[in-house]
Amino acid sequence: MKFWENRKIAAVVLAVCVLSSVVELGGGSLVRSRASALEVFEEGSDPSLSVRFSMDAYLENCAGYARTMAEEFRLRVDSEDANAARTLELADIAGGDGDIDARYAAYAELCAAVESLYTNFYAAGISEEDAVSFRGAYLNFQGEVNKIEYDDYRAMARAYNRSLEGFPASIVAGLFGLGELNPF
Repeated sequence: MKFWENRKIAAVVLAVCVLSSVVELGGGSLVRSRASALEVFEEGSDPSLSVRFSMDAYLENCAGYARTMAEEFRLRVDSEDANAARTLELADIAGGDGDIDARYAAYAELCAAVESLYTNFYAAGISEEDAVSFRGAYLNFQGEVNKIEYDDYRAMARAYNRSLEGFPASIVAGLFGLGELNPF
């Protein structure tokens, strides 16, 4: 009888050990993976460089160029334009320090607003001399958009999100309160 009781206790202890290792090791791995991706978002792949090459920096730069375009539009075309005002609002959100999801939503809308500004600016027949700052800001904005498309954060966020799809990772992520990352 004692033999079977000991075996049951051993089985229970084994099950507890297996579950705790899955939760602790898996959860720790997910937490590290998420933290690593967020660090790359903020600091870039190589934080030892004097210039930050990160999603955060690219979004800040996009916001700055969009502001320049909106101000040039207001100066040269229409000082009361609603799209220019909305572009300034979106630039503040996309270039700010808020939630990544909110920044992404603002960035996506900002890209459309910038394209609209560009179309309306040149439809207004502005001379080439008066369009120098606007055109330069637009080209720089597009350069930052291209950098966002190829940043390491995107691949890291997608890999992290894929790791959440399987079992038991989805359960462990729920226990630790880890959600998906926005891959931009």
